[in-house]
Amino acid sequence: MVPLRRFWEVRKVWQAPHLGPADKALMDYLLNSIVDPLVEEELRGYLESSFIRFLRTLSIVPEGRGSVLELGANPYFLTLLLKRYREYDVQLANYFGHGKEGVQEIRNEKYGEVHRFHYKEFNIEESRFPYESERFDGVLFCEILEHLTQDPVGAIAEIHRVLKPGGWMVLTTPNAVRRHNLIDLVRGRNFYDPYSGYGPYGRHNREYTASELHELLTSNGYVVEVLETRDLHLDNLRSRFLALLLGPLSGYNLFCRARREGEFRWHYPPWLFRSGHPKRRVYRSWVRMGVNDLVQLGEGWWGLEHTGDSAGHFRWTRDRAELFVLTSGVERRLRLNFFGDPAYVVPSRCLHVTVAPTDGGDPYKVGQISIPHGQWTPVELSLSRPVPAGETLVVLEVDRTFVPKDYGASGDGRTLGVAIRSLELAE
Repeated sequence: MVPLRRFWEVRKVWQAPHLGPADKALMDYLLNSIVDPLVEEELRGYLESSFIRFLRTLSIVPEGRGSVLELGANPYFLTLLLKRYREYDVQLANYFGHGKEGVQEIRNEKYGEVHRFHYKEFNIEESRFPYESERFDGVLFCEILEHLTQDPVGAIAEIHRVLKPGGWMVLTTPNAVRRHNLIDLVRGRNFYDPYSGYGPYGRHNREYTASELHELLTSNGYVVEVLETRDLHLDNLRSRFLALLLGPLSGYNLFCRARREGEFRWHYPPWLFRSGHPKRRVYRSWVRMGVNDLVQLGEGWWGLEHTGDSAGHFRWTRDRAELFVLTSGVERRLRLNFFGDPAYVVPSRCLHVTVAPTDGGDPYKVGQISIPHGQWTPVELSLSRPVPAGETLVVLEVDRTFVPKDYGASGDGRTLGVAIRSLELAE
């Protein structure tokens, strides 16, 4: 509970301000900038309930120049604010289920303005963004995360890819533990979002807490600069009392600004998936355990482990293990960093490597490696011909497995093949 003496200090962080004359004039401008007259009443209601959010979102968008991508730009209220108060070249993206580029026009008769907004259309959960890597100085990812149905990590991975090093992302999303939800829970009311006539993407499918959002970003190659909760609604006595009672993390929305730093790690927090596995996403000609292993591995692997030193993570194979890489058609070498087995494993063993295009092309053996004892070993194998361009399957098979428990070295009863740190197909 927030101490009473700190209330007026804390409420500045998460309570919404009153609207002044300039804010009311700006709202009037946006109310006359409706993109689709057929749903004008719905869009006006949306603007009036979200206007405070737009203002706070704009306030954490850095000043500057350069190129910015706004995802989910329609109905363009935030776009209009960016045009008025920032100097960025803003590229727009939407998803209406058509998969086409398009243009939408806003005619503001009262203020004598006409805006034509060109956009690209793609599904951010399923598609590679149609932009080259390191294209944008910033990305706006506002009120989208909660609508995703499959894999939010894939979306923030693509944002990371198209951001320049050090580029910023502004993300807003409803707070799962906002006090409105908590009060509904106490009263025995259902706080889940209703179904939507616009389909699965029209509803909130998964909301997040501040700590979950922080972990999702910081574990995947971002540094969080701003993360706070704010209300969308104006002050009243009841709102102030509940804010005091439930604390500063109970605001309606989460506002976050994070910057790209380092490589993307494809980390999936244990709370994110109840069952099943993330969608396979093969973007690299290499697999490094602890970085992109979850989305480029197939069958036959044990869990991720750490060596306890700077060398990083590894995984043990079973007798046969699969992984997938993306090749360009010029790769003729396979590099592998692996650990064969501890020194106590007496029988000599061999590792067989096979490469096969996933489009049905003929597989071919790459080589056979005698497994050394008790050491990590880098190996480079030459391929008889370049690997065809596209998604490629690499299969690792051992002719003999071992169980550590059988040697009395530990209680580990797993059937193990070899331990892998990394594998790469290269020119």
